[in-house]
This record gives sequence, C-alpha cells and structure tokens, in this order.
Amino acid sequence: AKTIALAALRLLEDKAARDAAMDEFVARTGGGIGGSNWLAPLCDYEPPIHFRWPEYVITPRGRDWWIPSNPQAA
Repeated sequence: AKTIALAALRLLEDKAARDAAMDEFVARTGGGIGGSNWLAPLCDYEPPIHFRWPEYVITPRGRDWWIPSNPQAA
C-alpha cells in the first residue's frame, strides 16, 4: 500500500513523470480503448457476474455474513 501511495503521490507532484506515463500509455494503446494499438483483455472465459452479494444473518454467535454457493439459491 505504501508503494502504491508513494507512486501516486509522485505522479501528482511530478509533471514530467505524468507526461512520461501518458506518452507511454498513448504509445502502447494508441490512445486508449479503441486506439490504434488497443488490445482488449484476453480472458478466455465468461466473466463471473452471477455471484450473489453476501447475505447478513443473525446466528447464535452474533451477526455474520453468508454467500450461497449456488447462484439460484434463496
């Protein structure tokens, strides 16, 4: 976390570093999504969007959460 925070702080404070990062981004992607060199993420599977949010329950131990393993459960 400290490394990421310091890298972000450096980019906020150092215009030359920001410009270098943007130049590299444009060179690698052609300008971002839809750019001349853009490569979409190379996932070879469907995204796992069917998982449910946790359900919060009261148990003898107190308040807890539970995630059903079956997407159609409950």
